[in-house]
Amino acid sequence: MIGDRINLIRPDHSMDTISLLTVAKLIFLKITLIVYALLLL
Repeated sequence: MIGDRINLIRPDHSMDTISLLTVAKLIFLKITLIVYALLLL
């Protein structure tokens, strides 16, 4: 469990880093869209 968390914090493979960044961007976009929609209401 601890090793998995360390891998998540410091990924050894560049592909893992890219996927994590992509997921973070998607989540950020979702939150921004939700906030924007709430502001429009």
